Amino acid sequence: MLKLKHVITSSMLATTLLSPNISSAKAWYPGQAPASYHIGGLATGANMVGCTSCHAGSPETESNITKSFGVAFARISDDDNAGTLVTAYNTLATQDSDGDGFSNQQEAFFGSDFNTKAITPFLSTADMNITTVAAQSTTGGRVNMLTLQAGVPTTALGGTVSFSSPYNSINPTLTTTKFLFQAGGIQTGATIAFYDNNNVPITSTITTDSGFIVNANGTADVTVKDEGVFDLYSTAIFQQDAINKSRASTISLYNTTDPYISRWAKISPLATIEPYATIDAYAVIDNYAVIGAYAQIGSYAYIAPNIDIYTGIDIYTKVTVDAYATVTTNVISPTTITEKTGIGYVSAKFAVTTTAPVLNIQGTSLADNNIDGGSDSTGGLHCMTTGLGTPALMFLGLFIAGYFIRRKRS
Repeated sequence: MLKLKHVITSSMLATTLLSPNISSAKAWYPGQAPASYHIGGLATGANMVGCTSCHAGSPETESNITKSFGVAFARISDDDNAGTLVTAYNTLATQDSDGDGFSNQQEAFFGSDFNTKAITPFLSTADMNITTVAAQSTTGGRVNMLTLQAGVPTTALGGTVSFSSPYNSINPTLTTTKFLFQAGGIQTGATIAFYDNNNVPITSTITTDSGFIVNANGTADVTVKDEGVFDLYSTAIFQQDAINKSRASTISLYNTTDPYISRWAKISPLATIEPYATIDAYAVIDNYAVIGAYAQIGSYAYIAPNIDIYTGIDIYTKVTVDAYATVTTNVISPTTITEKTGIGYVSAKFAVTTTAPVLNIQGTSLADNNIDGGSDSTGGLHCMTTGLGTPALMFLGLFIAGYFIRRKRS
């Protein structure tokens, strides 16, 4: 019995000695990842590649390379040639391993997980984030309005974005804003289309009036010029809006002999015009509005329904509504209401059309796939110091123990 115990102890010792050091991984595999896999896309950023990028368990062996990125990596790399590791990384950088619309490189830039579809890049420093799109000012003031409208055009990534922000006091003509869509990353070759408030494309080409740059992290920088053709806050836009209201109004022209009211003005029969009020041509006075005595309403001005304009005492204490101005709140004291102006703000509406990164969701097994350039079927790609697994080592230990027992009996 003592001899048998000695034999068993010897076999266990042999097994222990032959067992691999499972805590020691091949650090040079993740270490070969280029800067595009580091947070921020810089070599100084944290490397987003580790053993868990490929392996689903520990110890990391070829049998648990089941994550999509790992399976794809194994199939295009050669374990016997370290140079192919960098090639594999570069090949997969522009591909999408989890089907969330972001390339692996774009996800790594933000520290996201390129194996998990539910985890996508997030613009943590955004001025505004409405879940589907985030905006962060770069050269202007903080974005103070951000909306997303689907369907214009239907090919747009996420939808049509409307935004506004104050311009930068240092550079008071151009405002640049960074946008990140949660529907996916923006790829090289993407195009942008600007729209007016009626969702009609603005046909002007991209010039010094605006700019559009696609970044390596999947965001886009959109530059809009204050008072430019793409700026929906521009004075010209407000003027055209007032003219459109005048033309489209269902209220008939006000045919009158009153010398203070233009026969080309449009005044609702339900509105009230007090004595000595002046209304210029093409102004629109909507239903139930009250224009007080001595008020002066300029051309193309618009007075919204139910608005009460202050009743003046004389020509020196009156309300003046400048041409093209719109009044949507009651006026209770003498004042001058000026036309809206976009000076100091920019606003734009745009849509981005882009291709999706190459979808490369691999199967969850490496069975029967030669992945190390040799003739075997299990391959050599793994993070462990040896490819010999624990079951094989146990079998080897039992074999040695049996050999000693048989030798003693003989």
